[in-house]
Amino acid sequence: MGIFINSYVKEHLMKKLDIQPCVHILDCTKILVNLDNDNYENASAVKIDGEAMRGYKLGVLRGILNDSGIAEEIVFGTLKTYDLEQCRKMLKNTSCFHENDILINDRGFLSREMANYLMIAQEAVVLIP
Repeated sequence: MGIFINSYVKEHLMKKLDIQPCVHILDCTKILVNLDNDNYENASAVKIDGEAMRGYKLGVLRGILNDSGIAEEIVFGTLKTYDLEQCRKMLKNTSCFHENDILINDRGFLSREMANYLMIAQEAVVLIP
């Protein structure tokens, strides 16, 4: 599903609307499902801060557009995956970054190697507030 959404947004929607955000936000969101139901495909059960939960994790690269935004790319995985690892391949292969674009992300994505890669290969400015 993520491949279809990523392709549609980048290849059709953004081109048709002539959208090219220069500020991007990277985040991972937990999608929780019923803990007692183990029928969710590829959902993982974990304990976070002592609380048991089952679900998925959605990594999203969003572009800021004036007073709104657009989900430029998504990656879907399990709750067990560390945020940076969830998004690593997406960050290295995205075509959403352009020279001097700004990427804002949180400490869950803290990695000298990835920050250097984004600043050199993708020519983006990486901010960790």
